[in-house]
Amino acid sequence: MDHNIDALFHDLNAPDYHDEIVEWFRFTDRASRRTRDGLDYRCMNSARSSFWLAARFPRLLQLPIARPVLKKVYRKQLGIVPTVGMLAGPFWEPGDAFETGRFLMHFWLELAKRNLYLHPYGNLVTNKPAAEWCRETIGLSDIWLIFKIGFSDEPPKSYRRTVEEVLV
Repeated sequence: MDHNIDALFHDLNAPDYHDEIVEWFRFTDRASRRTRDGLDYRCMNSARSSFWLAARFPRLLQLPIARPVLKKVYRKQLGIVPTVGMLAGPFWEPGDAFETGRFLMHFWLELAKRNLYLHPYGNLVTNKPAAEWCRETIGLSDIWLIFKIGFSDEPPKSYRRTVEEVLV
């Protein structure tokens, strides 16, 4: 979890990453209902205030005094991590991504049917130093998803657009 948090804090301070992902942050129920897309603070198990601070003042995540406090807050938000899972194999080429994406949708839905939920740790895959650490530590290449998985109450539902609104 330390590597995940360090990667996230680093990435939120990388302008390209920050500017792209923060566009998807939804800090209020009203914004989430209006756009019906993005990263809703509820679904991220985050307080609005910490979600907003990370988006608007990411430099705080790097400051020697604030970093340990914010790291502790974020680690608490991640909750209990009973099991860490991963998926690996062909993914990064467009043709592979469609197949693995299809698999992921079915996998995720089957887990939910069994009250098993997962929370992705994307920065462990997309942050180059973290991904390299994972490859070396685990001894597996082509990892495209790392996640926490376990039984829990049903997490908050994200507000989503209808199929008709999404299909072209």
